[in-house]
Amino acid sequence: MSAQVQVFIARQPILDRHSTIVAYEVLFRSSAAALSATITDFSLASASTVVTAFAAFGVDAVIGQTIGYFNVTRDLFLSDGVDALPADRVMIEL
Repeated sequence: MSAQVQVFIARQPILDRHSTIVAYEVLFRSSAAALSATITDFSLASASTVVTAFAAFGVDAVIGQTIGYFNVTRDLFLSDGVDALPADRVMIEL
């Protein structure tokens, strides 16, 4: 029997001046009840947010047809993993 792993993310809408959602900032969360992040390992939080958004949920389920803003660490930014992200759908925040 395999243990089921629960993953959590939050998203903050980014609006234009007409209050239309144009993007989402995708954020790490440690639990379903967490209103803010409790991060002990920034690299792990950064990587898990990106992986969760794309692999576990699917990018369209997380950001729809908008752009997704992701916080990443220096290490993740310099890794090969960032190159695999769709440049037309993702903005990287350092």
